[in-house]
Amino acid sequence: MNVERTALIAGAGLSAVAGIPTTRELPRQFLDLPPTGATPAPLQEAISGHLRQYWEVVFDYKADGPTPSFEDHFTVLDLAANTGHQLGSSYSPKQLRAIRRLSIHRVFDVLNTTFRPSDELSEFLSTLADGSGNGILTTNWDIAIERHLPPHSFHYSVAIEHLGGGVYDRQGVPLLKLHGSTNWAYCDCCSRLYAFDLNQGKGALDKHVFIDKDDFRALAPGVKVAHLSSKAKCYVCGIALSSRVATFSYAKVLNFVHFLSIWDDALTLLRSARHWLFVGYSLPEADFHLRHLLKTAQLGRAKPGEVKVTVVTYDDPQTIKRFKRFFGASVEVVENGGFKRWWLERGMAT
Repeated sequence: MNVERTALIAGAGLSAVAGIPTTRELPRQFLDLPPTGATPAPLQEAISGHLRQYWEVVFDYKADGPTPSFEDHFTVLDLAANTGHQLGSSYSPKQLRAIRRLSIHRVFDVLNTTFRPSDELSEFLSTLADGSGNGILTTNWDIAIERHLPPHSFHYSVAIEHLGGGVYDRQGVPLLKLHGSTNWAYCDCCSRLYAFDLNQGKGALDKHVFIDKDDFRALAPGVKVAHLSSKAKCYVCGIALSSRVATFSYAKVLNFVHFLSIWDDALTLLRSARHWLFVGYSLPEADFHLRHLLKTAQLGRAKPGEVKVTVVTYDDPQTIKRFKRFFGASVEVVENGGFKRWWLERGMAT
């Protein structure tokens, strides 16, 4: 099957094909995740305790009540912490930044617990990688797409280095991770961006890139700090690596130098593609930066109406309504029966 000039916009619903929880499912495990290979019991219990207390204080959360949305969870954190304000009398900006890092570590941990390979997803992504002028945009942090693409068939579009030095080849289909990735790490000194090998894909999680002892000291002064793994270090500067991701927040921070380059490449890809294929992406209101990018790319073409829009979702009429309100008659194909049904019955023929 020859596929050309197709831009895949992948959301959590595509990763769900590989067993990874969707955004709607994450809250079920957010406060009570069992110990994992990356996070032993004492550390996991400490993280759960701090996250639960944050929900109880900020959202009046009760164990048998509704959970706050992740958009609210991160937006409240970001708007206070990033402006240097307290959140009530309980949380200082330093403590809020600690809660934010614990939250990201916890989401990474959840994303890593249920992965399973999918033959259908491998076939689909291989077909896309074999074509010309194709590309992938995703807001997902997980590496399900990378794990299902053929080896050496993709690149991240920006200069990304091995932990031991050397830059990854930029060959194959571009995979534009608009909000960052679980296998990326960043040097705050020299601004190098690193990627763990896929067999170490959870390296940012295992090496506790997002958390350190100061987070626990800020939240519970005087309490003994749980064991933390030694962090990966920049091979040039020798300092511990950190990371950058854009959260579910309405106050996303996207002025990170590598994000700016990735988003610019995304605009170029979208403008040149004839077919926009949305799989498992719900076009949420919180992603207004991406919505603006999509509309800019659509209207910035010589013929704005020439782009074909296909939406593949699963039992989600509200998502279909959002797409039709946003794109109108450009939405030519809608599959509400999920990715597997679409791929087996119609696939790229649409």
